[in-house]
Amino acid sequence: MSLRRGEKPKLPADEEAALLNSLKIERELIAHAKLQIEAHAVACRLHDGGMEIAKVADEAAQLAAKDRKNFGFEQKSAVAAITLNAVLLSASKVETGGGKGGKGKGGYNAKAKAKPKIGGKIERLPPPTCEAAKAAISTSTVTLAKVSSFKDGQLALLRAFESWLLLEHTNPVLATPSSILQAFHGDPCLVEKEVFIQYWNDLQSKRELQAAEQLTAQATSKDAGAESADARANLKAAEQEMKDADQRAKWAAAEVSNSRTGNQPTEPEVQRERAAAVSNTKALASKLQQTKVLELCQKKNVTATNASGEADKTLTTISNKLAPLELMDKHTRAFFESLINGTVLKEPEANAALPKVE
Repeated sequence: MSLRRGEKPKLPADEEAALLNSLKIERELIAHAKLQIEAHAVACRLHDGGMEIAKVADEAAQLAAKDRKNFGFEQKSAVAAITLNAVLLSASKVETGGGKGGKGKGGYNAKAKAKPKIGGKIERLPPPTCEAAKAAISTSTVTLAKVSSFKDGQLALLRAFESWLLLEHTNPVLATPSSILQAFHGDPCLVEKEVFIQYWNDLQSKRELQAAEQLTAQATSKDAGAESADARANLKAAEQEMKDADQRAKWAAAEVSNSRTGNQPTEPEVQRERAAAVSNTKALASKLQQTKVLELCQKKNVTATNASGEADKTLTTISNKLAPLELMDKHTRAFFESLINGTVLKEPEANAALPKVE
C-alpha cells in the first residue's frame, strides 16, 4: 500500500520499541540535568546566606513548589537534591581573606552574615576532602533521611550525588567516590542495598544503550566523512574540467575568428573555416555539458558536507551523554561490585581500586 502525503513508513516492532526507549531515556536525562543544575544553584544561594541545613530543607520545599519551570512535578526529588548539595557545600572550606581566623573585614564570618544577593554571581567553593564530605553527610543524616522519605527518595539522593560529583570544579573528589558512598550506607543507613543495586543497574543499562548508539553514530560519521571527501574530490576534478572546457572554447572561438576568409577563398581556407566552426560548436556543447556536471557536483558537495556535519554533531551529542556515565562507571565500580558481592570495601582498598585524577 502506498503511503499518503506526509506519512512516514512504520518501523518494525523491535525497532519501534528501541526508538521509544531511547527517546524516553533522552527525555529523562534532559529533565534530570535541568533539575540538578538548578538544585545546585539554589543550594549555593542558600549556603552563601549562611542558612543551616535543617532550615535549608524547609526553604527548598517552598522554592521547589514555586519553580515548576525547572523542577516540574519532581518537587520532592528537587528538595532532596538541594539539601544534599547544601550538605556537601557545607563540607567545603572557604579561603578567607580577612584578619586572624577570617574574622576581620571581608572574612568568612562577615560574608556569612551578609544577605544573599538575588541574581548575584554564585561563588564557586573548592571541593571538599573525602573525610569532610563523609562527616557532613553523617552529621546531616536525620535531615537527609527526612527529605528522602518518599517513593524513590533514596534513588533521588544517589542521582543528586552523581550530579554533584560530576561538576567540573569537583573533579578532585572523583579520586574517592567509593569512600563517600559508604557514608550513605552507614549507620543509620540513608540508602538501602537494593536501591544501590537498582541505581547501578539503571546506570549500566543507560551506559550500554548510549555506547551502542555511539558505535552507530561513529560508523555513520565515518561513512558521511568519506562521502564528503569523495564529493570534494569530485568537485575539484569537475572545476578543473570546467577550466579546461572553457579554455578549449576560447581556443575554438579564436580559431573561428582567424579562419574567416575573404571574397575569394581557396579550397584549404574554406575547409579550415568549416572545421573551425565544427570545433567551436563541439567546444561550446562540451562547455555547456561540463557546466551542468559542475553544478551537480557542487550540489552533491553541499549535501555531503551538511550530512557529514550533522553526523559529527550527532556523534558529539551522544558522546557528551555517554561521558558522565563512563565516569561514574569508572570511579564507582569498585564500591558497587563490593556491595553486590557482599564484600566490605575498606577505604584504603576503595582508594587504591580507583584511578587517580590529576
